[in-house]
This record gives sequence, structure tokens and C-alpha cells, in this order.
Amino acid sequence: RIELEKLSEENTLLKNELGRIQQELEASERTEAAQRKEFEVLKRDKEKACSEMEELCTQKCRDELSQLNHRVLQLGEEASTHQTQSEKSPVTVQLLTHRLEEAELREELQ
Repeated sequence: RIELEKLSEENTLLKNELGRIQQELEASERTEAAQRKEFEVLKRDKEKACSEMEELCTQKCRDELSQLNHRVLQLGEEASTHQTQSEKSPVTVQLLTHRLEEAELREELQ
């Protein structure tokens, strides 16, 4: 009979310990599930941030390329203007030289 009471007490203690361990396990499982959800949220946030950063870099590159293209066009126009002026210069010099010669001839004739 004493043996039975001792076993019954031991059984009760073991059941209590089992209940406590089961509660700890359930709490650990809930914590793990919450951490897993948080990890997934952080992972998505990281992917979104990387995607946004890539888009910003791409847009920045597009903007810089557009500015460079605009500058190239401006420089092309300036070069064209200078080339036209350079091509006109010899003709202008020739015309002015010719007028000067004519003026000198007229002066000599007078």
C-alpha cells in the first residue's frame, strides 16, 4: 500500500512535469512560428528594398545617360556652328582681301 502511494505520488509528479514540458514545448513552437513569420517579413522587406535600390540606380543611370545625350547634342550643334564659321572664314577673308585690293586700285586711279 505504501508502495502504491509512493508510485501514485511519483506518477502525479511525472504527469505535472510532463504538463510543464508540454507547455514549454507549445510556447517554444509559438515563439518559433512568430519568429518564422517575422523572418519572412524581414526577407520580403529586404527583397523589396533591394528591388527599389536597383530601380533607383537604374533610373539614376537613365537620367545621367539622358543628360549626357543632351550634352552630346549641344556639343554637336556647337561644333557644327564652329565648322560652318570656319568654312565661311576663308571665303570672308578672300572677299575682304578682294575688296581691299579694289579699294587700293580705285585710290591709285584717283
